[in-house]
This record gives sequence, C-alpha cells and structure tokens, in this order.
Amino acid sequence: MRDWTGLLELLVTAALVVRMTVVGFVRRPGAIFSWPMFSHGCSIVVDLTGTKDGVAEQINVFDLFPTGDSLALTTTELQSLCDYLMGRYDSVDGQGHMWYADGETTIEVVAGRVVLPLPD
Repeated sequence: MRDWTGLLELLVTAALVVRMTVVGFVRRPGAIFSWPMFSHGCSIVVDLTGTKDGVAEQINVFDLFPTGDSLALTTTELQSLCDYLMGRYDSVDGQGHMWYADGETTIEVVAGRVVLPLPD
C-alpha cells in the first residue's frame, strides 16, 4: 500500500510542475506572459475629470475597481471604463501616459473617447 502512495504523490507533483510550466511560460495571443503580473502589453496612467451639469470633479479610478482587480489599464479597458463613466457624467476628459513595448506616449480622453496620438 505504501508503494502506491509514493507513486501517487510523485505523479501529482509531476502533473503540477507540468501545469505550472505550461501556464507560466506559454504565450497567449496579446500577452507577454500568461501570469497576471505580466499579462498586459501596455499600461496606462491617466487623470480623469467628469463633468455633470457644468460641475467638474476628479474621478478616482481606484474607487471604481473591485478589490483585488487589476489596476494596469490597457486602451481597451480604459475605453470600457470611459463608456461606463459616460452613464454617470455628461462628459469625461483626461490626460495621461501610456507605456508599451515601443516606449512611452501621451494619451487623452476627450468627451469619453480615448484618443491616441498618430504614429510618426
């Protein structure tokens, strides 16, 4: 009976090592690595201002995310956030920076739309 237990432990350990290797190092389309801390090809830091009935207020994006959710935004996620905020505000505007594989660039939000600079 003891021999089976040792063999079972070895098989379970080997299966976990193979799974961690595949999950950790096999690339998914659009991801640098598949681990969450390496999953974004870009990261955006932006200051947003919402205007409602002519009154402007700063938007704290950290208040809008569920606890433990990723705070590194991509352009698609930023646009989704702006679409959500347009339900609360008449206009959402802002400026920030985007870091990605080719370097850094400025980014703007104008009337709830994410605006990227034209490539050189």
